[in-house]
Amino acid sequence: MGAQEEDLAGDNLEFVDLSGRNVETVPIFLYKHAHEIRSLNLSKNRPFDLPTDFVQLCTSLRELVLSHMGIKRLPQAIRECENLTRLDISSNNIVDLEHIGLDELSDLSSLKCHNNRLSTVPEYFQNFRHLKYLNLSNNRFDLIPTTVCEIKPLLELDISFNTATSVPPEIAKLKNLERLILLANLITTLPLSLSELFSLKELDCRRNAITDLAPIAGIASLEVLRCEHNQASILDATWNNMRVLTAKHNSLTRFSLAGTGTTLTTLNLSYGKLSTLSADLFANLGSLETLILDSNTLRVLPETLGSLTNLVNFSIKNNLLTHLPESVGQLQRLATLQVSGNNLHDLPPQIWLCAQLVSLNASSNLIKDFPDPPLATAASSAPLASPQDLDTEINEVLDVRKLSATKPPATPVGRMAPPMALTLQHLFLGDNQFGDDVFAPISIMTELRVLNLSFNDIYEIPTGSLFKCQQLEELYLSGNKITSLPPDDLERLVNLRLIYLNGNKLQTLPAELGKIKKLFALDVGSNVLKYNIANWPYDWNW
Repeated sequence: MGAQEEDLAGDNLEFVDLSGRNVETVPIFLYKHAHEIRSLNLSKNRPFDLPTDFVQLCTSLRELVLSHMGIKRLPQAIRECENLTRLDISSNNIVDLEHIGLDELSDLSSLKCHNNRLSTVPEYFQNFRHLKYLNLSNNRFDLIPTTVCEIKPLLELDISFNTATSVPPEIAKLKNLERLILLANLITTLPLSLSELFSLKELDCRRNAITDLAPIAGIASLEVLRCEHNQASILDATWNNMRVLTAKHNSLTRFSLAGTGTTLTTLNLSYGKLSTLSADLFANLGSLETLILDSNTLRVLPETLGSLTNLVNFSIKNNLLTHLPESVGQLQRLATLQVSGNNLHDLPPQIWLCAQLVSLNASSNLIKDFPDPPLATAASSAPLASPQDLDTEINEVLDVRKLSATKPPATPVGRMAPPMALTLQHLFLGDNQFGDDVFAPISIMTELRVLNLSFNDIYEIPTGSLFKCQQLEELYLSGNKITSLPPDDLERLVNLRLIYLNGNKLQTLPAELGKIKKLFALDVGSNVLKYNIANWPYDWNW
C-alpha cells in the first residue's frame, strides 16, 4: 500500500473516512480490505461512482454516509448492502426515493434524509421492520406522511423545518415512539390521539402556530416538552415524569401544573401574558432547579416561593413586581437571582440568608436602600467568628450609615455573619435610586468580583467602604454625581481590572489609580477634569 493509499485508508480499515478527498470512485486498494469495512464515509465527494462489485464485497458494512454529494438519485449499489444498519443520505438534491427499494435493507435501523427536496415518502416505508431513527427534517413536506405512521419500530421521528400544517391522527400508531420533533413547521392544531403515544418521552413543537396545548397534556409519559414560540393561552396539565418544560413566547394567561413535585427541574414560562400565579403552583415544583418567568406582567409572587428549596437559578426580569416575598430567604441553594426591570422599591432583608447566592441582578428598579443584614441566631446560621468580632463587623456597617447611636442590643447568642456576604460575587444595582448609603452593606461583601452601581444618586464613596472588597475585578459607577474617589480604598483593590467612572463630576483623579497593577480599562469621560488626563500620573494634584 502506497503512502497516499495509507493516508486515504487511515489507521483503522474498519472505519474508512474518504469525506472531502476529491475521489470519484472507491480506491482500488480498498477492494482487498472490503470485507473488513464496517463504516464507510464518502460524503463531500462529487461526482462519485459507487461500484456494485465493491459493495458486494463489503460483507461487514454497517454504516454508509453519502451526504453532501449533490446527488439526485441514490446509487443502486446500496441495495447490495445487506447488513447495513445506518444510512445517511442527507444534504443532497433528492426529490423522491421511489427509484430504490430501501426496504430491502432488512436490518436498517437509522435513516437520515434531512436537507433534501422530498415531499413524499414511498409506500414501502411501512415495510421497515427495524427502523428506529428517521430524520426527514428540512425537506418540502406540506403533510406529515401517514406512511411514516406505519413504521412500528420507530423510536425517534424528526420532521422539523418543513411546512406541515397538521399532525395526522394516525401518529398514535407509533406506540414505541420516544422522541417526536416537529420544530419550525406551520402546525396550528394537534390531534387528541397524541395521548395514545404511551412511550413518548420528548416532544419538540417549537416555532409553530399551535393555539391549543390540551392534546399534549394527555401524554402521561412526557419527560421533556419544548413548545416555545406558539400561540397557546392556557396550559393545564398533570404529568408524573416531566423533567424539562419550556413554553416561552406563547400567550399564556393561565398555567397550572401538578404531579411534577419530584421530577421537574427546569421551567421556562418567559415572554407570556401571565399576570398572576396560583398560590399552590410552587407546592408542585419541589425539585425545580431553574425557573424563568421573564417578560410577563406579574405584580406579586406567592409567599410559597420559599417552598422551592432546590431552586438554583431564578429569573423574573421585566415584570411589574413591587416587592419580593420574604420567603426568598429560604432558598438555600439559590445561586443566581435576576429581578431587573421591575418596579421594586426594596429588597427583603431575608435575601441575606441565601447561603449560596453568587449573582444578584436588581438593575432598573426603584430601589433607594439596600437592606441591612438581619441579626441571625446560632440556630439559623453557623458563626463566622467570635461574637465580639461579629459585633464589630455589624457595627462597621452601621457606622457607614451613621447610625451607630441606634446600635441594636446584642443578643444572648451574639450576632452571626449574614451568609450572602460570604458568597455574593456579582452584584448589579444599576439604574436605581441608591445614594451613598448603599456602600454600607457592600462593605461586608468580601467575595465581590463585579459591582455595578451605574446611574444612581451617589455623590461620594465613603472611606473604608471597599476595604474588604479586595477580590473586586470590575467596578461600574457611570452616570452618578461622584466628585472624588477614596484613595486608600482604591489602593487596596489590587485585583481591579475595569473601572468605569464616566458621566460623573470628578475634577481630579487620585494617584493611587497608578498602583493598581492589573487595571487595563479606565473610563473617566464626561467628567469635569481640569487637566490633561494623559499626564495624570504626574499632574494628578493640579
